[in-house]
Amino acid sequence: MVTFLIFLHFIFQLNLDGILCQNISSNNSLLTTNSILTTTTIIAPTTTTKQPPSQISSSSLPQLQIKIGLLGANASQYRPAYGFGQSVPAISIALQRARNEHLIDFVNFTFTWLICDCDQVLAVGHSNKLILDQNVDVIIGPPCVTSALDAALPASFYSLPIFLWGATIATILNDNNIYPTVTNLNSNTLCLAQAIEAVLLQFQWYEVSLVYIPDDIRR
Repeated sequence: MVTFLIFLHFIFQLNLDGILCQNISSNNSLLTTNSILTTTTIIAPTTTTKQPPSQISSSSLPQLQIKIGLLGANASQYRPAYGFGQSVPAISIALQRARNEHLIDFVNFTFTWLICDCDQVLAVGHSNKLILDQNVDVIIGPPCVTSALDAALPASFYSLPIFLWGATIATILNDNNIYPTVTNLNSNTLCLAQAIEAVLLQFQWYEVSLVYIPDDIRR
């Protein structure tokens, strides 16, 4: 939940000046987005969150519309770590908390999600679909490092913010020349290696045992 609160904070700041605000009537309307059908992946329908009524007249305040695209993984091998069904409910919890704290009283979020299952080809294709067809303002995911490296390239080309989480620990994602619009909530392998090196030097340890779990998926 804290992760998605951070997402909402960054997304709100990035879109506050760049999105055209419009007045809304006293009755908020429910936004819907048509689902995208492909033959290689399952695409869920778009859901739209609706803001609670405010004590201030809605006609006097602008309503900020923010479209968020989600790239997820839902195959059985990914579910224990960062499955779509296990991760997305945190968005609802984060939104509810943000509403309770009156952080998004005049912001309406629309979510469109596509399942790429950490496939590199699907990741870059769905990233383009979210940008060109759905006109999203920001992308969250995918959670796998190999697909994130590819999905972030279209976002960089179109200067669209993309937020990464999950296993996206590749050091190259911190290269602003290649990925200027990437915000990675994870550390990277270089920082982790430097931290281990600093600990070894501090305690003058010269013998190291490494315990690891093999990654059979390798994504």
